[in-house]
Amino acid sequence: MIRAIFTSESSGSQLRFHNNAELLKGKGIKGDRYFSGKGKYSGIKKWDANLTIISEEPFLELKKKEGIFIDPKDLRRNIIVKDTNLSEFVGREFKIGNEVICKGRDYWPPCAYIVELTGHKEIFKYLARHCGIGVDVIKSGKIKRGDKLELLNNTI
Repeated sequence: MIRAIFTSESSGSQLRFHNNAELLKGKGIKGDRYFSGKGKYSGIKKWDANLTIISEEPFLELKKKEGIFIDPKDLRRNIIVKDTNLSEFVGREFKIGNEVICKGRDYWPPCAYIVELTGHKEIFKYLARHCGIGVDVIKSGKIKRGDKLELLNNTI
């Protein structure tokens, strides 16, 4: 389920929180840096996803086990979800809400740029395998907080 939706106008600019958003096929979230080609990794085929999704549970677990709080939004992903095993979405098509269809591309590891922006060196040690996935939008539509992510009947 979607807990939060974020966009940023350009690489490094402040994230803006949204209750809902419009996603366009092959582009991502309207108004986001990757939609407009102004993201840190825009134009780099491997890392230029339409949007990114991250799960909040690893961050809650880190706080519980190690006493380290890192806000999932610090990793600058577009969508934060809960109760969603994102590893199941890599290489598969899925629906967000009632309209949008996406395809999971790959795991999205943390980068030195994010560590530099946040100052959280712990990201590499504790969260390297839990930093979300990159996604391509294959059917346009609108999403909102509370929408569920549902795998479609296809295989990897």
